[in-house]
Amino acid sequence: MNFYKRSLHRELLENKLMQYSALITGKVLDLGSKNRRYDSFFKNADSIIAIDIKPQSGKGVIPADILKLPFKERTFDAAISFEVMEYIMDTENALAEISRALKNKSVFIFSVPFLDPVHGDIDCVRFTIKGWEELLSKYFRINKVDAIGGRYSLIWDSYFEKVRNNYSRLLRMILFPILASLKRLAISLDKKEKNTRFPMGYLFVCEKK
Repeated sequence: MNFYKRSLHRELLENKLMQYSALITGKVLDLGSKNRRYDSFFKNADSIIAIDIKPQSGKGVIPADILKLPFKERTFDAAISFEVMEYIMDTENALAEISRALKNKSVFIFSVPFLDPVHGDIDCVRFTIKGWEELLSKYFRINKVDAIGGRYSLIWDSYFEKVRNNYSRLLRMILFPILASLKRLAISLDKKEKNTRFPMGYLFVCEKK
């Protein structure tokens, strides 16, 4: 079932990307895009150059390290990176390299998880908004920060992951209408709640200084 192929965190993230996709124009650098999953979101881009340290074959992704980008200074008009920065321990140097590759006043949009489940043994760092503000301040202005989800979406996604990964196909089919209803409820409750202490992650819209 398609319902079980995408977590609520991923669904909410993709909704946010659609809101800001028009900001991404010109020659674009996609950082950590193993399979170019989000190319279709950015219709205003002239071209998208994707890099990943372990790219999926056949997708046209360049094998490269974010800490040592194989591009000249001020090559790109925009940069994007989704659910990647949490894998990079040397975050400040990664931001410096991204800034170096961007033209002045270029847009950098990226997302990171926060309370979302840890990604196996490759997830290294999780910063609060305050931490990101300090890290970004040397190279970028933050124009917008959106929290992804909240406490109710987080609870729903945690159970969803258990169902998706551990339950039989028959049981998943039986639970589908219940989970679908509870998902709508979780999204609604998070929209009403003013408390933002339980985000699944963040989406940042930045501009190079």
